[in-house]
Amino acid sequence: MIAEGRGPARIAAALSHVEAGRQAAGTARPHETVVFTRLHIDADPGRVRAATAPVIAAYTAWLGIPAEEVFLAAGSATAAAGRVRELQRGGADTVVLRPVGEDPVGQVRTVLAALGR
Repeated sequence: MIAEGRGPARIAAALSHVEAGRQAAGTARPHETVVFTRLHIDADPGRVRAATAPVIAAYTAWLGIPAEEVFLAAGSATAAAGRVRELQRGGADTVVLRPVGEDPVGQVRTVLAALGR
């Protein structure tokens, strides 16, 4: 299990353990990696900081990591889509978006459009 709020490096590290376990067990079954991440779409950096500050504070307390290490898909639609792609490059097969703030459905639709979906 990879804690929400962690980024692509954590996914890749966890998947190396999964692969070692698969090899040790002699299984060829595929492994699907589902990653949850918080989402906030807004082109204004100040509003992004204000909206995501409580989430970041909660993750720093829960994960025991500095605020700058908390991974979110936040910012403009293009920036958030880039963060989703980072998770995919790290090994996530599926990224579940958990919007923060107003218009959660609109936020998801916006980032999906930026991802070409």
